[in-house]
Amino acid sequence: VRYECTSTGIISNPTRILTSKETAESYASISHSEDLAQRPASSAIAAVVFGWLYKIFLPEGYPRSVSSDYLPYQIWDTIQAFCSTVTGILASKSALAGLGVGNVEARVG
Repeated sequence: VRYECTSTGIISNPTRILTSKETAESYASISHSEDLAQRPASSAIAAVVFGWLYKIFLPEGYPRSVSSDYLPYQIWDTIQAFCSTVTGILASKSALAGLGVGNVEARVG
């Protein structure tokens, strides 16, 4: 099973498309329904995990509650935050290494 975001919703199964009228809560209920009993174990687990992530990370009422460009914006914002964090870690590591932190031969005074 693969998941794709489209202009009409999220494809979570080749036969199941979430439309803009469905909310994260309705998707979560889908992932816990009898439909899971008919899916392979890995597909059922993916549906539950995806439903949980959908409910946790997207705003209530998504996609009705936000503009159509929210998801692309949020993806790029997340990538930018990740890159900023990595840059900060590398800068701190380099600054501390320049001061001798972590060097066995470095001595005080």
